Amino acid sequence: MIDDSDQAKLMRRAQKMSLQFASIAFVAFFGVPQLSFGQQPGGSWNEDANFLGSSLGEGFGLSADWLGDLDGDGIDDLFIASPLFDTGDPLRSGKIAIISGGLGGSIWDLLATQIPGTYTLNGSPVSRMGDVNGDGKGDYAFLARQGFPLDNYVAVYSGASFSELFRVRPLVPNSGYGIAGIAGGTDLSGDGFPDLVVVDDDYDGINTAEGIVYAYSGFDGSPLWEVT
Repeated sequence: MIDDSDQAKLMRRAQKMSLQFASIAFVAFFGVPQLSFGQQPGGSWNEDANFLGSSLGEGFGLSADWLGDLDGDGIDDLFIASPLFDTGDPLRSGKIAIISGGLGGSIWDLLATQIPGTYTLNGSPVSRMGDVNGDGKGDYAFLARQGFPLDNYVAVYSGASFSELFRVRPLVPNSGYGIAGIAGGTDLSGDGFPDLVVVDDDYDGINTAEGIVYAYSGFDGSPLWEVT
């Protein structure tokens, strides 16, 4: 039986998901989604680059962040989520990609179906991490879902090898972990490595959905603290 607190929780999640999909529907309705940017000296904007999604409705660029120069051309590269990219399964499970800021081509991409134990990247926030393993390349993080509907985790990947370094998970499963945002790049512990913050605005320790913010070591993913 679903009580009033469970029903309210389900409603909050439905509202968050509807906002995500409304954003995706907006870019799909007006054509193949794209990102463009550039600014002239003095403050006027001019298009310097234009990155296109590959299909209608994939949500290309729903979340994006700069990573630093990964391909060695002297120009920062771009980390982009396409949370409804058609992977060939009924869910359109999504993908993430790194685009060269100088050349415009794909440096690397990863489908949800290629990540072990991952159900979907739908609605996935992405974030730069900074160099968490000392190899001189900027690393990065993204949200993924291992189960249905909301068994979420955040994975941190190497910007040099494009391989997984570690994963972090919430105290309470089946919450809104990471959906409201993830962020890296700041050293919170004083160990010289940038750390990771994950927001769960649906954390429900005592059926009040007061929310929680987690901080993790960027070096190994160990918990630093959490604030409710």
